[in-house]
Formats: sequence, structure tokens, C-alpha cells
Amino acid sequence: TNLDGHDQIDTFITNSMASNIPVYGLSSSSYDDVKTKLMTKNLNYPYFLVDQTTLKTVIRANPGVLLIEDGVVVDKWHWRDVPEHVSDKID
Repeated sequence: TNLDGHDQIDTFITNSMASNIPVYGLSSSSYDDVKTKLMTKNLNYPYFLVDQTTLKTVIRANPGVLLIEDGVVVDKWHWRDVPEHVSDKID
């Protein structure tokens, strides 16, 4: 993963969590690899392991962000394009 990308999405994650929007991480790497690579980060959200092909199909960025509401993908962003706030996209 691109560590600069994780820095870029930190504000988005913080604002989402402050707005009570659940945040989850997805990775095709092992739990230990995720923790080792991102050990400088304070991951205040759970990470789940996902099949690599499925993850590449869903989001074509590493890292990338998906906004899902009621099981429907509302929006998705490459880490370079993640907005600071997402509350205006949610009903």
C-alpha cells in the first residue's frame, strides 16, 4: 500500500468516524502484514481480509475509499481524490 495515500485519507476517516459513519479497512494482505506496514498509524477501525481479485475489482486504488449505504456503492475514490467530508453524500 501507499503510505502517503493513508496520510491523505486520515482526515476523511477522522471526519467520518466523528459523524458516526462506520469505517472498515479491507486488505488482501495478512493481518500481520497490515499491522507491520501501517504500524506507525493508529488504526481505530477494524480491518478485514478480502480476496485480492475481489478487492481489485471493487476498488482500483491502493488505498482507495468506498462509500456504501444500505448495501449500495454510493461513491468511490482514489486516495488522491478523497474528500475531507462525506456527510453531504449520505441521506
